Amino acid sequence: MEPVPARVGVSAELDEVENMIAFPDQRVRYMTVRESARVQRFPDNYAFLGSWTEAMRQLGNAVPVTLAQVVGHSVARALERDSAQKSVHHEPRESAAIQSA
Repeated sequence: MEPVPARVGVSAELDEVENMIAFPDQRVRYMTVRESARVQRFPDNYAFLGSWTEAMRQLGNAVPVTLAQVVGHSVARALERDSAQKSVHHEPRESAAIQSA
């Protein structure tokens, strides 16, 4: 069986959000929790607890894994640069005893 292209969509109407796949033959179905997790690059062994609705809410509130990695690395580099600049510009002060001698 050959893969069939499908559209994956998220539609919001009022407070209801639906994660659905629309097939070319007009069929639609809800995405599984695992499919939704894969879209956000969660590892297959990552567990979502609770009902389908609760798991989808967790996914909806989650920061996608790849985005979190990029942001985390960016923050780490900024902190390293800041730390390096402080160590270069920091000149230890002489003690009061040495200064008065």
